[in-house]
Amino acid sequence: LLSHKRPLYENGKIIGILCISIDITPYKYTEQMQLDLFARINREITGAPTAGRKSSSTYIENIRKYFEQIIGLMPGNIYWKDKHGVILGCNDNMVKYFGFLSRDELIGRTDYAWLDKKQADYLRKIDIEIMSSGKPKTLEEVSRLLNKEETIFLSRKEPLFDANNNVIGLLGISIDITEQKRKERLLHDAEIRNQHQKEQIKILQSFGSKIAHELRTPLMLSLIH
Repeated sequence: LLSHKRPLYENGKIIGILCISIDITPYKYTEQMQLDLFARINREITGAPTAGRKSSSTYIENIRKYFEQIIGLMPGNIYWKDKHGVILGCNDNMVKYFGFLSRDELIGRTDYAWLDKKQADYLRKIDIEIMSSGKPKTLEEVSRLLNKEETIFLSRKEPLFDANNNVIGLLGISIDITEQKRKERLLHDAEIRNQHQKEQIKILQSFGSKIAHELRTPLMLSLIH
């Protein structure tokens, strides 16, 4: 029973008590079932034993922190945004890349907070295209932060859906491939130089054969005479 009790007075003296009680047995039964469910989910996800009686909010907070820790330690840059481009969460590498101290400094901001308008407009256009189509996309993105060199990312962007299959945002996973692209350019340049050298050798060989032929002809004529 959930009871409310108060004293009854007459001429300033207590003469009794008033009690109002409501049967909340079904509610408490449902509450206990919910607690048992959250405790089980918490145990299955985190592996942590459920010591003592805890509230539903405590179990939910434990699970949230557990997933945040896993996401935070993941490689590459991971982030998710709402439909308006506002960052709702990210991993630790994303924080380091932008030079912040914690994820809280990124949450609630958009790309316009650290990129110039031209770059931010370009990324926003891609995000809108992906969310509008409802289809993922893999692409190379170039980022240049203030006082930093150009960074090339290989990005995979996926639309996020709610329970009714409505697009509510976007998930992005980006890997820094700047060094790889630099090596590719060097290799490409080396291949071009090698091809150019081969062509020059062919020209020299052809030119040498013609000269040798021109030299052999008068020599042969002189020997005949």
